[in-house]
Parts: sequence; structure tokens; C-alpha cells
Amino acid sequence: SSNGSSNNSNNSSNSGSGNSNSGSSSSSSNKTNNSGKEIRDMGNNNQDNIKNVNNNNNVKTDYELGSYRQTNNITRKRYENKRKNTHNIEHKEIRLYHQNIQGIKEKIIRVEEQCEIYKPSIICLTEHFQKRENIEVTGIKGYKHIASYARVNHIRGGSVVYANNNLNNLQIEEIDFTKYSEEFNLECSGMRIKTKDKMEDNIIVLCIYRSTQGNLNKFFELFECILNEINFSKNKVIICGDLNINFIKKEDRNNKILRDILESYNLENLIGKPTRKEKTAIDYIIIGKEMKSRNIEVIENGLSDHTAQCVDIEMNLVNKNEEIIKSRSLGNEESINNMQNELNKVDWDKIIEEYIYKNDSIDFLYENINSKLLTIFNEAFPIKIMKNRNKKPKGWLTEELKEHSFLMNKIYKLMNKMDTENKETELIKCQYDNMKKIHKKNLEISKNKYLQDIIDSNKNQNKTMWSLFFEATGKDKTNRNKISLKYNNEIIEDEKELTKTFGRYFIDSVKDKIRNNLKESIDGENNTIQYELTNNMHLEPTTPQEIRKHIKTLPSNNGVDENDLPVKILKIYDITISNILS
Repeated sequence: SSNGSSNNSNNSSNSGSGNSNSGSSSSSSNKTNNSGKEIRDMGNNNQDNIKNVNNNNNVKTDYELGSYRQTNNITRKRYENKRKNTHNIEHKEIRLYHQNIQGIKEKIIRVEEQCEIYKPSIICLTEHFQKRENIEVTGIKGYKHIASYARVNHIRGGSVVYANNNLNNLQIEEIDFTKYSEEFNLECSGMRIKTKDKMEDNIIVLCIYRSTQGNLNKFFELFECILNEINFSKNKVIICGDLNINFIKKEDRNNKILRDILESYNLENLIGKPTRKEKTAIDYIIIGKEMKSRNIEVIENGLSDHTAQCVDIEMNLVNKNEEIIKSRSLGNEESINNMQNELNKVDWDKIIEEYIYKNDSIDFLYENINSKLLTIFNEAFPIKIMKNRNKKPKGWLTEELKEHSFLMNKIYKLMNKMDTENKETELIKCQYDNMKKIHKKNLEISKNKYLQDIIDSNKNQNKTMWSLFFEATGKDKTNRNKISLKYNNEIIEDEKELTKTFGRYFIDSVKDKIRNNLKESIDGENNTIQYELTNNMHLEPTTPQEIRKHIKTLPSNNGVDENDLPVKILKIYDITISNILS
């Protein structure tokens, strides 16, 4: 009908309907042609660059500085021993990023690209399409898997939450809302950020997916059950996800119900723009009305037919710790010589003679000698306290790849404006799909080179590979859950104290067992066996050679404990120390 109107427009110039049809066809055609021309121009200007990146295996990256830092750290570890302590720091805001991903398996590299560009603190993904055992080991570089929901009886769907490793020092835990999660109706995963300051609220983040196949009444019921369980007086709440309820269609009954629920809990939705091709706003970021937000952004990135939503939310979070490093250089020649000189100045024989004259216990003599050694050691090798500024190394995403990513987003946005389907639009979409494949391959090349550089620049490559493996599977070996023990009505959390408590417990258990067995043995013999205990023990004197031999067998220990001599020091001064102790 469009062609007919166009062909007859010259002969039907006086026909109102003919002019109207012709004008409509011309407008639609011009709109498509303009979008197509703009895309072709963008593609022609950048296609050669994209191909060049693809053909060049040595993708330009800023790895040199990162590699130097890695190598420099290894060199320092040879000569220094460090201990990490902590103190409080603040997070002024949290950047939340939500995306209905429609299958994460083949899109991880693109998600990581978005993370490199927007650097969110928390990532919430809906419709990951994975089984539970798969999503739990699906990692995003620089992030840790916190919580996820996966369907058991049906395919697709699901939700997952990741936290940036920069938040590792905060106390983050999963919130289990499984009892309120039902396939299709409401699929929820959640996390809580705990604050040590009792004056500050905890932060709860929920990621929810509701399928169009679900029952809306059931969704509202389950949603309210979750909200009822949250103590809003002690928790600030952030809810994001794909609820499949069009928020900009205000006259819709379900929209009104959802708005009423949010209003009753003093919550509001921040996303007022369409989040899908159909111009519907079905993706949400919901926060408390008392919370402040900025930089609300709807991102057309082509990862699915949904946009991503990103927002900065003001938070006054206090880290439970930030690294403070105590460092002591044990490889400084001047310090080594200074300690040797100080050891030689001490009249050790005089100390021993005083002990013999006073008839003090051997423990007192050891304490005296050990105290002298520690004083000399701490003066010769003073502890330096440094604050770890956590300088971020250059990432794997180059500026060139970022430009290509923004180009892809622009093309995708223009494609969505094309209303008609014809050979030209099909060709443009085909070219776009081809550019996407090339771009994805370039991302993989760049990331692989980045990871290989990290491995190559580390002395302990085995350990580095395991570290990268844990990151790739969303696990953080160093950020394991803290162990606590209740013993004698006291909660013990310090790792050293835990070890000592277990040690004392098992030693006491063995003592009790021996004591009981001995008592039973004596009772069985009718006390015919007499045991005589004496306080005397005769030992052969230990030689310096024996002490040095024993020192050599000790495992390396470069601790910075002020009350203990590192094994490395014992090995450096083994001759002097063995002569003192013998």
C-alpha cells in the first residue's frame, strides 16, 4: 500500500488521502534512511580500527605499570616482613548496577567490560538462566558472588548479586529469602552490609525477578512478606530487578497496587524511563525516600533487549578495617652489622654468672637473655608503619576498547529507532552483529593478555593462578567467614587466641585421660605400686653445634611480632646466639 500511494501520488495530487499516505511513507522512509546513513557513517569510520584491533594479537594495554608494581612487590617481600592491621575508613556512596542479562553464560566478558567502564559497587543481574551449581561458580573479575536464586523445576529466570572486592573490608552476608521465592512469581536474592556503628543503619540489597508467566497476586503477596520481615528502623533498603510491571503506565491496575505497596513502606522507584525496546519501564531501582541518590542512568548496551540501570546512592558506611602494614626490613646490611655489634658489646657470661650467684630459676635466665636479644633486635630493625593506599592497577579494558564499546551502544540505540523492516535495516543489523562478535573477541584477547602478564610477573605463579581461579569462580579465599568460639561463656574471634584455646583444650584432655588411667591402674593394683616423684632432672649440656643444627631445620618465619625473634634473624646470627644459649 505504501508503494501504491507513492506511485500514484503524482496522478492523485488533489487526493487528500493519497497525499497523507505518501507523506507518512516518506517520513518513515526518511527516518530509516537517516538512521541507516548515520550507522553506516559510524561503521565506515570505525570498522577498520576494529578489524585492526582484532588482527593485532598484541592489543595495546597499559600493563607495564601494573607489571612493574607486581615485580617490585615480589622484590620487597624478599627483604621485608609485614603484618596487616586495620583502622576505619568511610564509603560515601554505593554505585548500584542492574541488568536483565537474559543469559550470563556467553556474556561474562561483556558484563566485565561494563564493570570496567561504570565501576559499580554492587551488581544485580536478573534472568541469568543458570542452574544453582553453575551460577554459584560464575565469577565476574573484581567482584565476589554473594547470593543467587536459580530455578530447580524450570529453565531460565533467576537472580544474582555480586559485590565489588573494594567492599571486602565491610561485613557482607547473604540474606536468605528462599521461603518467599517461587519460580516465575518472585525470584529473590539478597545481601546485607553490616555496620559496626550502632548509630548507622545496615544496608539491605534485594535483587528480584518476576516472570510474565507468574501470578501477579501471588507476587504482591510474597513481596509484602519480604518487606514485612525487614526492620526498616534499623536497615536501609535497596530493591532492584525486573518486575514486569510497566511503571510509566500509571492507569494500570497492577501499577497502582505496586505504587501503594511502595508508598506504605516509604519506598520510591528511581527509574522513570523506558527500560526495554517496547518502551516499557519494567526494570526498577527502589530505595527509601529518606535516602539520597544521584547520577541515575539508563544504559543501552545491547547486552539484551533490556537496558541497564545505574545509580549512585549516598551511604555513610564505615569499613571495619583498612590495611595498615607494619614492615621491617631484614635485608639491610647496615642493620645486620649494627645488631652484630650490639650483640658483641653485651657481656653474656656476666649475665649467666649473676644468675648462678643469685640461684635464680632457669626460666628467669631465659627471660633475661630473650629480653636483651629482643631489645637489640627491635633497635637494629625498627618497625615501620605504612598505610596501604590501595592504588588500583590499570585494568584490562583499554581506552580503544572503551571507545568501541560506546560506539556499539550508539549503533544499538540508533537501530532501536528504526521502525520499518527492509533490506537496508536487515543489512545494518547483520553488520552490527558482526561488529559485536569482533568486539567480544577483542575483549577476550585483551583480558587474556592482562591475566597472562599478571602470572608472568609473579614469582609464585602457582599461587597467582589459583588466586585468579578463585576470582573467576566468584570466590574469595582470603575473605572467608570469620570463625568464632564460645568457651567458658566468652566469645573468642582472634585467630591466634582460637589456636591457643584449642591447644590448651586438647592438652588438658590428654592430661585428664592420663590422670584417670593412672588412677584406675593404681586402684586395680590395690596401691601395691608406689610412685616416687622427684624434682631433679639430669640433662647433658647442649653444644653450640647442636643449637645451630636445630636452627637450620626451623621453617622460615618473617613475622613482625615485637615479642618474638624471626627465624630469619636466628639463622643470620646463629653462631652468636648458639654460643649465648649453650
